[in-house]
Formats: sequence, C-alpha cells, structure tokens
Amino acid sequence: MKPKKEFRFRVEGLPKAKPAFNKSKSSSKARREALPWFRTVRRSALLEANTQALPVFEMGVPLVLEVTFWLKRPVSHFRTGKFAGMLKDSAPEFPTPKPDLTNLIKGLEDVLADWPKGSPALVYHGDQQIVDHVTRKRYADDCEPGAEVLVVTLL
Repeated sequence: MKPKKEFRFRVEGLPKAKPAFNKSKSSSKARREALPWFRTVRRSALLEANTQALPVFEMGVPLVLEVTFWLKRPVSHFRTGKFAGMLKDSAPEFPTPKPDLTNLIKGLEDVLADWPKGSPALVYHGDQQIVDHVTRKRYADDCEPGAEVLVVTLL
C-alpha cells in the first residue's frame, strides 16, 4: 500500500468567508475585506510548502481536507469589573453567528487551488480533488484566531 502524503499548516488572523458574487456595494466591500485573509492563507501555505518541500498534489489524486477555523469571541461573552476577562456562564460554547462554515471553507478551498484565478496551483489543482472533508468552527479561547489546515491523500 502506498504511504499517504499530508500537508499541514496554520494560518494566523481572523478567518473571512468567501463573499457572494454580485455587483452590489456590500458584496464589493466584503470582497475587499476578505482579500487580506486570502493573501495570508496563501502566504502561510507557501511558507509551509517550502519548509516541507512538498510538491502540489497531482491532478486526480483524491484528497481529504480537514480545517478548524478559530474565531475571536465577542466582547459581550466576557464579564466586566472584578471578573473581567472571565467568560459569562451564558457564553455559548460554539460560534453560531456569521461567518457561516460553508462560506469559510469555500474561500479556503479556492486559495489552496489557484487563487487568484490564473495563479499556479498551490496545494492541489482544483476543489474537485477533495472527496471528503471535516470542517469545524470554534472559539479561539486557548489560541490565536486563524485556521488549522490538513490535506491528506486518500490513497
């Protein structure tokens, strides 16, 4: 049996979702706000690829993508005064507000393939190579906001 190849890296920064594509001003603003995150993802992947000397996964190789997005908690989740910095009992364990998980993963998948359009493949050639994925959205209580990414060959 062929050994599985894997590529793992961490991205620091506040994760941004892939914005909807339409001609509205709000969509245009969302795209501008997401660009720094996408650039950070690409830069982090490139740095780690250079460290691991890992080539791009070949076209046709089935891949599993595992991503955990670490989001910053809102200030409203914390106590004030003498207990400042402690979570309120009512603070939720999981982040359910926007950005939604589907749009977070769409943007990251695009960056790992060929973002911006026309760029050479970074980690794999296209989203179609991903045959399975595990994605999570969590609060960054014990770490910095960002994302942990693992890409593994299935065969």
